[in-house]
Amino acid sequence: MEGTVESEGINNPKEKVEIKVESYLKEIVPGYLEKRAENVLRLRGALEAGDFEVVQHLGHDMKGTGTGYGFQLITELGAGIEAAGKAKDREEGFLLVKELEGYLSNLELRYE
Repeated sequence: MEGTVESEGINNPKEKVEIKVESYLKEIVPGYLEKRAENVLRLRGALEAGDFEVVQHLGHDMKGTGTGYGFQLITELGAGIEAAGKAKDREEGFLLVKELEGYLSNLELRYE
C-alpha cells in the first residue's frame, strides 16, 4: 500500500509529482484526494478566522491517513499543520496549506 514520491515538485509548481498507488486503491483514492482539496479551503478559512482547533483537527486527520493511501507527504504536511494549529501559528499554517495545495494540484497517479 506504500506510495513513493519520485519527484517532489513542490518548489516548482509546473513540475508533476508522480505517485505509485496500489491498484486496489483505485476506487477510493480520488475521493480521498477530493477531501484533501476541500481541506485546503477549510484550512484557509479556519486560519483566517483564527480557529486553530479546526486547523489542528484537520491536520491531525491528514497526519493519520496520508501514508495509508500512499501519500507520505500528506502525512508530513498534516503533522506540520496540526503543530501549527496547536501553536496558533497562522503564518506557518498558511505556508503548509499552500504547499499542500501545490502538491495536490501537481499529483500524477500511477496505479500498479
